[in-house]
Amino acid sequence: MSDIARAREQTAPEPLTPARAALAAAARELAATGVAPSTAGNLSVREGDLVAITGGGVQLSAMTPERCVVVDLDGEQVAGAGRPSSETQLHLAAGAATGAAAVVHSHAPFATTLAATLSGELPVVHYSMHAFGGPVRIAPYERFGTGALAESVRAALQDRSGALMANHGAVVVAPTLAEAVEKMVLLEWMCEVTWRALLLGSPRLIEGDELDAVGARSRALRYGRADA
Repeated sequence: MSDIARAREQTAPEPLTPARAALAAAARELAATGVAPSTAGNLSVREGDLVAITGGGVQLSAMTPERCVVVDLDGEQVAGAGRPSSETQLHLAAGAATGAAAVVHSHAPFATTLAATLSGELPVVHYSMHAFGGPVRIAPYERFGTGALAESVRAALQDRSGALMANHGAVVVAPTLAEAVEKMVLLEWMCEVTWRALLLGSPRLIEGDELDAVGARSRALRYGRADA
């Protein structure tokens, strides 16, 4: 390598610099909602063949671009001084399974409570469930940070944009970080409503094709669109 090429390499910006800044801001925003306190969550965003992911062991409320790490699609670290989240395999699997650019995982209190007490899928107590593509499934328990957990969540996300993880937490996917953060907040709200309904007894459920009909109605009304 020539001296000129070496100098250019040394002064070249690290990859995904703007994405890492956006990721850090999204992490702080998520922490401010109370959905992911302390280090109880992680976020990622993909650009091309690289993924920026929040650093392991870093409080989300204190996340900075420097503490976000870049990995390739095999999980190999290519930039960043710290270590990537222990759930990197989960993020890569969720992104690959859904094609979504942004992934958010958290130990949100109500989502984690229901993931520790229910099985199969969340009961459909509110029509907002349509935002996730159908009833939110609960992935069977697997140890955190493992390939087995990644595969369990991959299956739960089939045709869905959100899932719970038994005795663990929740994961959502979306085209953008802003949408992923919003979707995690919505899932936690929906889990709280479900928890309260179950406390009162046997809630009425939305059954049959009604959830699909609600989704079609929402799309017709352009709910969630800035130009609606």
